[in-house]
Amino acid sequence: MLLDKLDECRVLDDTIIVFTSDHGTEVNDNGAFGKNVRGPREYCARIPLTFRMPGAKLAGTHVQPYVLSHDLHATLLDLAGIDYPEEIQGRSLWPLVTGEIDDLHGDQLITSWSTRACVRDREWAMIVDTLAAEPKPELFHSAVDPNESEDVAADFPEVLADRVSALEGFIGQSLPAQYEQQPDKRGSCYLHLHVKKREELGMEL
Repeated sequence: MLLDKLDECRVLDDTIIVFTSDHGTEVNDNGAFGKNVRGPREYCARIPLTFRMPGAKLAGTHVQPYVLSHDLHATLLDLAGIDYPEEIQGRSLWPLVTGEIDDLHGDQLITSWSTRACVRDREWAMIVDTLAAEPKPELFHSAVDPNESEDVAADFPEVLADRVSALEGFIGQSLPAQYEQQPDKRGSCYLHLHVKKREELGMEL
C-alpha cells in the first residue's frame, strides 16, 4: 500500500525507503519473559534493515559486515548528499553496498542493555552483568547454538578471558564497573523526571 501510494503520488522514483525496527524482546526465549531479562542475546540484538532505492542497479545486494542502528542517520545523509558539520557516531554503510569498502566496524561488537554488556562476534557471545559484585560471565557458542541457550564458559576459559578483557578495555576499567551514572538507576530517574514534568504542567499524575 505504501509503495502504491508513493507511485500514485509520482514520488516513488525519488524516494529512499528504509524498513527497520527496534530491538526484540523475550517471549519465553530460554525461559525468560520480558525485555532483555537475560541480556542482549542474538534474538534481542539483531534487527531488520532493508533499503529500497530508486532504480535497480544494486537490487538484491546483501551486506554481510556488522552495521549498527546509528549508522542509519549517517547513511541517509550520505545518500541525500548532505554534509554534516558535527561529528556523529554513525558511519554511512552505503560504501559497503557499492563495494567501495569491505568492513565498517570490525568483526567484534560490544553492546549493552541496562547493567548487562555483550561482546559478540560471528562465533561467540559473552554476556555479563557489569555491576555485579562477583561478575559471572556467560559464554555462548553462537555459531553452533544460535538461540544462545547453553552457557559454555567453563569449557572455553581462554575465549571467555579474551572477551572479558575486550570489554574491560572498552569501558576502561575492571569489572565490576563503576559508572558516572549507574544504568540500573535509569528507570527510577526517568520516572521521577516524568512525574516532575507533569506536576510543572499541572497535569494529573
